[in-house]
Amino acid sequence: MESMRPVFIGGCPRSGTTFLGSLLGGHSRIICVPESEFIGMASRLVSSDENIDNDALRCVLHHWRFRYWGLDRKRVISGMRDDNTLRDFIETIISDYSGQRRKETIDIWIDHTPNNLHFLPTLFRHFPEGLAIHIIRDARAVAASIMPLDWGPNTSRDAADLWVRETGIGLAAREWLPDRIMNIHYESLVMDTESQLKMICDFIDIPYESVLIENAGFSVPRYSRKQHALVGKAPDRTRIDAWKTRLKGRDVEIIESRARSMMAYLGYTELIHDKPRPIRLSEKMMFGLRDAMWRRWIHRIRLNRRRRE
Repeated sequence: MESMRPVFIGGCPRSGTTFLGSLLGGHSRIICVPESEFIGMASRLVSSDENIDNDALRCVLHHWRFRYWGLDRKRVISGMRDDNTLRDFIETIISDYSGQRRKETIDIWIDHTPNNLHFLPTLFRHFPEGLAIHIIRDARAVAASIMPLDWGPNTSRDAADLWVRETGIGLAAREWLPDRIMNIHYESLVMDTESQLKMICDFIDIPYESVLIENAGFSVPRYSRKQHALVGKAPDRTRIDAWKTRLKGRDVEIIESRARSMMAYLGYTELIHDKPRPIRLSEKMMFGLRDAMWRRWIHRIRLNRRRRE
């Protein structure tokens, strides 16, 4: 089997990692695989020159997301060799996944797991020719998208803090390896999709294909179809400013008060031009109560129900 080159897309959750993965996955020689935190986690368990051990194998095969690849676990194990490295193993399951989707000749595989940027030091040791793309989206749009979901932060305070933290990791990664990590803004990708895709294709060294703009290169698993309802549809420019009607004015103010420096560095204009008021003690108490109720009870029930579907 010829070696495939990986491209790891990452960024703050709800920044468009799946959207970008679906666009690129439409290429005739690219496969976009389902989200797979287990690849990054397993990359920390074994060295690049070591054979895959039971801990790394278990990390992959028993991770709840592996089920959504649609592969037979027993068949995967039966195809293992004693001298398989983690890279050998990952490329085998990617090849099997590609075959299921009738893509037989693959040069690049795309992993669009948002937290990929946390694992790049070890991922790049296993895949030394790998590249990464950090997708950046407006903090307010991220908050409006993530707060109603059954995972992640459900308050503007926590959504803003998550955005600052995750965006900072991506920017630091770019400083670490500027030749192998690309920054791209979600807004630019939506507004000028073709030119942005051509720039990305140049970066990953593959010819541009006009079919990419159709956004049909990834089949979303059933458990997350509602959250990724726009995958498979043409880029929608109205999504860029949808947060203005979905967020309350006070939530916008809280986000801007906590993320204003990072937003300014990245070119995002504040809606509240005067100094935004920081979060009040009463709001801290309210957010803490809401977080405890949603995260510990409602989120857990809803998320477990989706995973069982």
